[in-house]
Amino acid sequence: MKGSRWLWLIVPGILGGGVFAVLKNLEAQYVPRVWPPQTIAGKTLTGSPGKVKAEINNWWNEASSRELSLSSPQFKKASYKGSLTELGVSLDTEGLAKSVRMTEFWPDLIGAYGRASAETVALNWHPFLSVSTPPELVEFVKKQSDTGQDARATLEGGEVKRVYEGPSFSLVEDKFPEAIALAIDQGSDVELPLEIGKKQVPDDELDRVKKVIARFSTTFNNGQYARSSNIRLAASRINGLVLMPGDSFSFNGHLGQRTPAKGFKEAGVYVNGRHDTDVGGGICQVSTTLYNAVMIAGLKTTARSPHSLPVPYVPLGRDAAVSFPNPDLKFVNNTDAPVALAASVVKGKIEFAILGEEKLDREVKFESRLLKTWSHGEKFVDDPSLPPGKTKLVDKGGSGRSVRTWKVIYEGGKEVKRIDLGVSTYRGGPRIIARNNRPAPPKPTEPAGEAAPVDSAPPTLPTGG
Repeated sequence: MKGSRWLWLIVPGILGGGVFAVLKNLEAQYVPRVWPPQTIAGKTLTGSPGKVKAEINNWWNEASSRELSLSSPQFKKASYKGSLTELGVSLDTEGLAKSVRMTEFWPDLIGAYGRASAETVALNWHPFLSVSTPPELVEFVKKQSDTGQDARATLEGGEVKRVYEGPSFSLVEDKFPEAIALAIDQGSDVELPLEIGKKQVPDDELDRVKKVIARFSTTFNNGQYARSSNIRLAASRINGLVLMPGDSFSFNGHLGQRTPAKGFKEAGVYVNGRHDTDVGGGICQVSTTLYNAVMIAGLKTTARSPHSLPVPYVPLGRDAAVSFPNPDLKFVNNTDAPVALAASVVKGKIEFAILGEEKLDREVKFESRLLKTWSHGEKFVDDPSLPPGKTKLVDKGGSGRSVRTWKVIYEGGKEVKRIDLGVSTYRGGPRIIARNNRPAPPKPTEPAGEAAPVDSAPPTLPTGG
């Protein structure tokens, strides 16, 4: 505004009552306007403060109602959709309108704005943005994490096969408002700011698992359907598990309680020296086979218990009984490289191979010595359901035994180390026989008959002469 345009107002004011009063009156009536030209998200603001406020409100109403797609190149085509309002985004339009730079009376009076540069300025509106991240968006990001894909290493056709751990994501919430503001400025969808979680088994560490360092197998009766099914199921849930250096393994912790809902069936078990049945019967052969492979590999066993009776698939002192929650089989990867547990069950044979980086040039053997044996004798129990005087074998039991076992390590055919694995005690149990002691009722006797009739002698006839 040029100063000359004010002269027609100033001169009459001077004539009528003084310059100061006139200028104060003009200042009171002055309506500022946007200066320099300013834009918000590409939209140019113009006019007075009232008009600017209306323009900002109209712009925000339109922007906040537009549906946005929130995604990341890390996701597999998945996206979260919602308007800014639904995303918990709000804008202090009142404060933003007040921050818009306007002309002032006195500079305008002397024509300062007419001489100044009119270069357009982008309004910094981001500080007036407020974001309350919805929990649903946080959960959506977590669900895109491929946490169901754990690192695995298995043995297939004699070759080690690796599956790398899936990535995990979390939303960087303090950078989310900036991402929202950028999307609004560019008129685009939102690229979510993510933090990629550290893998429990990094890819380069899994690559170190490349050889079979130990293996052990046992056999079972494939015709026992329930028991065989339990063995296959338990082995499959361990197959491929990777343990980093220092990681611990708990058989019960990994499999949890064996229930029908998890697919386990009722089969034979040993309970306190007796033969019984329970859900998950047979998986002690899985833990035992794994235990022997672990010992051969040189991993550190931290928990192991013998059965109450000897098992038929390994020698005394080399079994590992499990039952939820105890007893348990536990061991630690005490090496400086990752290892994997590879299981296979084929035609009545279960095998565990321990996979690792390098196989040690050594041979492992086991020795055991029978320390003691004892008998529990026979135990009779009454069973009135049996016929009187009859007996039935309930449990064959078994003698108690105590053995000491050693692991012996050979290198170049020579013994270099002998490790005492301790004493295993098999409590055994009595032979249990059911019987009904009631005497058998006497056999019924034949009833007494009537006396037979007696015939009289024939009369004597006189003889003639």
